[in-house]
Amino acid sequence: MKSKIFFVGLLLGITCANVGRGESAPPSAVGSIYRVLPYSKKRAKKLGVSIKPSRTGNYKIDVFKNGRLITRIGDKRYLDYPNYIQLEKAGKFPKGYADKRRELYKKRHNKNRKIKESRSWYADNILW
Repeated sequence: MKSKIFFVGLLLGITCANVGRGESAPPSAVGSIYRVLPYSKKRAKKLGVSIKPSRTGNYKIDVFKNGRLITRIGDKRYLDYPNYIQLEKAGKFPKGYADKRRELYKKRHNKNRKIKESRSWYADNILW
């Protein structure tokens, strides 16, 4: 499994110290700050929250409601739905791959993602 993820990292041109350990970084997160994509901004607006790139640890996004930090979501070392869509459009992944990853994410996190206003719920609704 590690070699497959390492190959994907090479395919995407990712240079990340964690790639060799079976982890990868999305193209918008290479470097220190994750770039919030329009998909996530639109989804956050529908939820009535604002989002900003997180400067804390490996988190992708800080979620705010009425100017107050609610939670931090996502891990910069892993891809999310908007990034998979970008890579599909760039021809790095076959068509439909992003939807398959989304389906697997939702199955994997099914237990917690339905608890309203939890970290998992925000991640599910903003990043997936």
